[in-house]
Amino acid sequence: MVAELVETSRLWGRTAARIDPRWIEPRAGHLVKRQYSEPHWERRRASVRRGPSGVTLYWLPIVEERRIAYGRIDPVVARELFIRSALVEGDWGHAARVLPPQPRAARGGRRVGGARPAADIVVSDAALYYFYDERIPADVVSGAHFDSG
Repeated sequence: MVAELVETSRLWGRTAARIDPRWIEPRAGHLVKRQYSEPHWERRRASVRRGPSGVTLYWLPIVEERRIAYGRIDPVVARELFIRSALVEGDWGHAARVLPPQPRAARGGRRVGGARPAADIVVSDAALYYFYDERIPADVVSGAHFDSG
């Protein structure tokens, strides 16, 4: 933290002190600015995350890269991304143990069926999304929520 800024050919700070983000954010929460990136699915964490995010206090970076669980910020969007990425696209390794086998892609949709090609049914991604959307509770926004429910 700097008490005085002096601009010559460069920007200098006078009366500098060490800061700790753990005490700045709770006490100066009304003064800090938060920047977020777009939410995305992270397979390793089995959740929708938003990051990296940054926290600044009067243009001074307090936290430069912090990844945040997006379910706390916008649970509706987090749930939608979870269903689309983890379940419909099959990008969640744990889903194979919990859910029926994921269908395989075929002609713009997903192929579901037995060993005979004539018995196959082509299902669109939108139909799979609505299938999961109807059956999964509204509070499930990540793999951990899915497993606990």
